[in-house]
Amino acid sequence: MNSLLRAGVLGVLVLASGGAAGRAAAQPCPIVDLGSPTDGLTTITLIQPPAPCPVDAVWGPGWMCSVLQSVANDNGLVYRIGLRWNRDGIPSNGTVTWLQGGGKVYHREATTYAAAVQDELDAQDGVRTIEIAILGNGFLEFPRNGFPNLSSIYADLLEFLVGRGLIEGVAVHYGNSSGAMIGANSLAYHGVDQILDGMVLGGGPYWADLDVTCSDPNWADSSIRADVDVWSYTEFNGTTPCSTFSATPNPAYTCRSTLGADAQTVYPGMVVSVIIGTQDPFNPWIDTEATVYFQSISAETKTMDRPTGVGHTVFNFLPGANLAKQRIRDVIAAGPGSTVSAPESSGSRSAASGLLPPLPNPFRASTQIRFRVPRESAVRLTVHDPAGRRVATLIDGRRSAGEHGALWDGRDDAGRAVASGIYFLRLASPEARETRKVVLAR
Repeated sequence: MNSLLRAGVLGVLVLASGGAAGRAAAQPCPIVDLGSPTDGLTTITLIQPPAPCPVDAVWGPGWMCSVLQSVANDNGLVYRIGLRWNRDGIPSNGTVTWLQGGGKVYHREATTYAAAVQDELDAQDGVRTIEIAILGNGFLEFPRNGFPNLSSIYADLLEFLVGRGLIEGVAVHYGNSSGAMIGANSLAYHGVDQILDGMVLGGGPYWADLDVTCSDPNWADSSIRADVDVWSYTEFNGTTPCSTFSATPNPAYTCRSTLGADAQTVYPGMVVSVIIGTQDPFNPWIDTEATVYFQSISAETKTMDRPTGVGHTVFNFLPGANLAKQRIRDVIAAGPGSTVSAPESSGSRSAASGLLPPLPNPFRASTQIRFRVPRESAVRLTVHDPAGRRVATLIDGRRSAGEHGALWDGRDDAGRAVASGIYFLRLASPEARETRKVVLAR
């Protein structure tokens, strides 16, 4: 992978998706969904090949720059995406994608403490930073068609980054304000929990339910509702949500809500952290909205923090930056890949059993899978694609107590090489069932 990165791994054009494969909608929502973010189909093309970034006071030596474009949206726009990343060609324990509010500037350039935190994660934790900016007017490029649609661009990009080996180890999203909204909506509508292990969301997410935002007298502040209309412009009936509110149900509300009728809210294996500063100028509205979101989702681990004295842009305040850094480290510390355990009996699973992290992960040629069983028992170790289809059976038989291993070479049961992407290792034994995520990046 490292040699490919140095040779310009982003320089290969990928397949363009010819259509959508979205989930069935409870409302006629015009939400783009390219299907599974691990299906190998993206609209990403390369505009500017990877090259060292110009060195200045913000971007030191070792940063790489590239420009891509995506058409993963129903608004007819071609979005140009700026990428900047560090640790090029250096094996990394994890990767954090950063998306600032508005989407058109890099966190490192726009906030006070992001650069210091990114540099510390690099030096002390071996974690890669990928800074993302939507060039031009960012996510405000007209027409926007709401965050559920805008987040399709981000989901499209994540799949591309995985396929090119830039997302390595534990995958974390950090987003602030609309960057938090893009993260939350990509989880709700585009299945990026198949790629990401955790999200840290600052200054959001918000408008969990646009009907409430547009109708509740507590939020009658014109600036809040004007912002909703700016960000949630919809071609549905040619209207914007709050400007045309009435008691008559408007499908545009649920179509543009973070937790609309189509939203997925259960994220097994994910770590989700929400940070809302006590001095956020949008409080109490944004704290209320973020709380509704937090209480409505299910994740393996979730936390909500309200740091004292911190405003809307978390990384402009030292206590907020330190807290966000710790939450990112919490995800990294959970280890590579999602782990979900479902005991087969009412007794607790023995600490001596379990599926260990595959190494290496991501991998190109093969990955070693280790697991432990507390006593002699029947064991089945299989590989599945994101749709749940079995790709390969690695072990199916009895094993003695202790640690065992298997090798997967990226081939199916028929010996055919499978496509690059995300796969799931499943261990089944009398003690437990466990799943871990593994990334094949040829």
